[in-house]
Amino acid sequence: MSLQIEFKTNYRFINPAFEKAVREAIKQFLEKAVAKAQSKAPKRTGNLAASITYLLSEKAAEIRVGAPYAAYVEYGTKPHLILPKTAQALRFEVGGEVVYAKRVHHPGTQPQPFLRPAVAEALVEFHELFKRILEGELR
Repeated sequence: MSLQIEFKTNYRFINPAFEKAVREAIKQFLEKAVAKAQSKAPKRTGNLAASITYLLSEKAAEIRVGAPYAAYVEYGTKPHLILPKTAQALRFEVGGEVVYAKRVHHPGTQPQPFLRPAVAEALVEFHELFKRILEGELR
């Protein structure tokens, strides 16, 4: 799961000081968004929060969540049937006891948004900073 923000520039028309200020604002946005997402992510093992990173290149900025189950946490899941893939039965623990089942009717999970709220909060701060850059306060 990733959120990609792409920005394009035409270097012939951009003032170098303005470009530097914008790149720094984008970097600050990414750092804040990642920190906020990490703090909002459920902490059962800590793997989800640890997998949240960002990438900033010349033409694009991206927030990445490397945990393969991130979308299920962010958006939740509908009730679904779980069947064994290679074995004849599923094996899991319930209350410390080992249980075997040929199928499980999973009730689904509630969404636990961590990335979208973090990005929304960081965007408010980015908007204010970008406004100051456009007004010439930061260069």
